[in-house]
Amino acid sequence: MGKIDKEKEEISWIKFWIGVAVAAIMGLVSWFVNHYTAADTLMLVLDIVSIIMLAIFIVILNKIGLKKIKELEELLMSILYAIGIIAFVGALLASMYATMKSFTTTQKS
Repeated sequence: MGKIDKEKEEISWIKFWIGVAVAAIMGLVSWFVNHYTAADTLMLVLDIVSIIMLAIFIVILNKIGLKKIKELEELLMSILYAIGIIAFVGALLASMYATMKSFTTTQKS
């Protein structure tokens, strides 16, 4: 697997786990809203702590994901730079070949 594909796959996994964490927060908030009058205080505290921990998890994953996106961007830019250099050298060689060919043609005449 190429480095670009690896970076893309890692970004996809990060997006997946952010989605799972958001869904879990939504479920915990929903449970809290529906049970805050009847639930034990300990259960409510654990629910709030879980929500906070998942929110921190999302922030950490977001930072990791942004870093991975920046790394992927830098990798793509370096590849595009290399392709640009190869294209420039190819164009330069083609130009030199055309000049040499026209020079040899005029010499024979």
